[in-house]
Amino acid sequence: MYDCIVIGLGGMGSASLFELSSKGQNVLGIEQFDIGHDKGSSHGLSRIIRLAYWEGIEYVPLVLRAHDRWIELEKTYNEKLLNITGALDIGLESSETISGSLKACREFDIPHEIFTSTELSKKFPAYLLPEEYSSVFQKDGGFLVPESCINLYVNESINNGADVKQNCKVLGWESDGNIVTVSTSDGNFKTKKLVITAGAWTGILQDEMSRFLTPERQVVSWFKPESPEYYNSDQFPVFNMEVPEGRYYGFPIHHYEGTKIGRYGHLKENINPDSINREITDLDIATLRVPMEKYFQPTNPEPLFSQVCMFTNTPDEHFVLDYLPGNDNVFIASGFSGHGFKFASVIGELISDLMVDGGTEFDLGLFSLDRFNSK
Repeated sequence: MYDCIVIGLGGMGSASLFELSSKGQNVLGIEQFDIGHDKGSSHGLSRIIRLAYWEGIEYVPLVLRAHDRWIELEKTYNEKLLNITGALDIGLESSETISGSLKACREFDIPHEIFTSTELSKKFPAYLLPEEYSSVFQKDGGFLVPESCINLYVNESINNGADVKQNCKVLGWESDGNIVTVSTSDGNFKTKKLVITAGAWTGILQDEMSRFLTPERQVVSWFKPESPEYYNSDQFPVFNMEVPEGRYYGFPIHHYEGTKIGRYGHLKENINPDSINREITDLDIATLRVPMEKYFQPTNPEPLFSQVCMFTNTPDEHFVLDYLPGNDNVFIASGFSGHGFKFASVIGELISDLMVDGGTEFDLGLFSLDRFNSK
């Protein structure tokens, strides 16, 4: 019998497994694919971390702790996880992006600078924004390497004594109120507590969650710059940009010889994770080429590489971090809506605190399932 089983070992699940095993818990982690696979939401070589969180000040204590925890992990295990480039939030002065970022910075005393489009181009030449745009720059932002984070978490969990099963499909689970039995392709396993961090598959494992969780196809592309020196990590902060064409996010050159860009919502394709189209289309590329041509120094119009991943969206794009109704030993962490990976380090901590100690120092009210029942 396990103290806890974690289903899904992407960013959130691997972090939870690690923190639980670090507390001496007898834990099992189950992953339906290889560890560090490219079929879900935790691949692609880079994930933004930004402290000036426009989505809501409720996130700021979490992201501040997450940032500190990533640095602690780097120091403890001598593993490069976090690349500090600075982070930009870009939009019209009246936009939700700018006003929300500034509110977060001012309420939590986060060091920041405000740039006009001219000032931004002078400091970071790759950015060529219209004159009516402004930006909030936060020096401590950057990006994480998700594959490195997950591999560290899983390897150190095993070193802590955790059991890990990969390429093991969960077929279902049932609870008698005290003990949860998880049925898998490798047999049945019993546990006192269950954590479901299955990303886009959460609604398949738990049908009632499909009302609140919508998997969405997402595409990112890497474009090769004509002047790569403008796109190096010391000259090109990660960005979150609100423009008429949509909300885009991007990264400096890393791994590939190109700058990576994605669009929140991409083509707004809701999908089944087991039958997602992983072929890259001309429309996928055109959607990402438009902002590159309009707002940045020139890049080759054809991407070096493109990749499909998934978002799992909630109606309000806030996370789900809550016990499953009627099951006080089954916890759901999902619905990260395209902005969750940076929080994996703190979510792993708070899940372990909830499972072992029965509580957490963080206010999780925003992430409760009750919010959907009141609408």
